[in-house]
Amino acid sequence: MSEMLRHPMTPTEYDAAKRRLLELHPYLSVGSGKRTQAHNDSLPGSNPNSKHVVGMGDDLSSHERFLSEFERGALVKDAKTLGMWAIYHDVGTGSHLHIQGLPPGEIAG
Repeated sequence: MSEMLRHPMTPTEYDAAKRRLLELHPYLSVGSGKRTQAHNDSLPGSNPNSKHVVGMGDDLSSHERFLSEFERGALVKDAKTLGMWAIYHDVGTGSHLHIQGLPPGEIAG
């Protein structure tokens, strides 16, 4: 798969891309999806402009096995190929793949 240009996704596009990523990597599960602003603000390292608050961001993790650095990179690449923004990181809540269907920054209102 070649990497697509990322653009703001509709909720339907984002949901389809997330489901496809989970099909490609069935050992992943959603650890955190849609959040209230209050819940988001209470989490360590949370961003006030988190896409979780509008249902366009998810944290995916593998509790079944340890992921190598190569596997983590492959997850990010696959998510980006599906048109999402993605990063594998740990902001105090455990290592996970963060995906979102909207670009970083403020949420357009």
